[in-house]
Amino acid sequence: MENGLHKALQQQWSSPVFDPSLYFSHVETWMQVHRAWEAIAAKQFTRATHDSYDNTVRQIEQADKVLNEKVQQTKEQGLVFPFDMMQLASENMLSGWLAITGQESAAADNSQQVAELEEALALMTAECEKAQKAKQTAQRNQRKVKTDLNASAAKVASLNEEIKGAKAELAEANKRAKQAQTELLAGQKTLQNENDALKKQLKELQSQLASQTKASQTKSSDVS
Repeated sequence: MENGLHKALQQQWSSPVFDPSLYFSHVETWMQVHRAWEAIAAKQFTRATHDSYDNTVRQIEQADKVLNEKVQQTKEQGLVFPFDMMQLASENMLSGWLAITGQESAAADNSQQVAELEEALALMTAECEKAQKAKQTAQRNQRKVKTDLNASAAKVASLNEEIKGAKAELAEANKRAKQAQTELLAGQKTLQNENDALKKQLKELQSQLASQTKASQTKSSDVS
């Protein structure tokens, strides 16, 4: 077919200006590329079909195994057998379709990414909860310290008032003591003056008594 097309082009366009072989070479190149794509597509289809067949066989074997297990569990534990098998069949069909279309690896990657993100989220949540607990503990400690400081400040203020009152009482006591001391000194001075006056009077009385005694003795002598 290619040789016939080549000869037909040469017979129809024999002009030296237009070379049919150039056009044919482009057509031949395009047909070779098309054949290569057909070969690749056929190979991929064969591989996908073979993989799909193998995967289907494995899924059927797994389903048969799970079916027996489910029947046994239904007998022993009373599980809801039909609904479990319907869910398993749906999951197997989805898995087979993903394997045929090549989306299984992407789904696995997405599942892995989701798992990693969930793990990272769990770690971040744990860190946030830990930080929140630490913050709450710090706030409680801060409130306790503030309460203790307020209590200490109130106690210090009360002690200052007591000290102030004690100082006032001490000053008043010192004042009274000083006044009492002044009064005592004044009383002592008065008593001393009175004592001196009494001594003077006693001395005068003694002098008078001595004079009288002497006069009486003199008079008695004269009478004798």
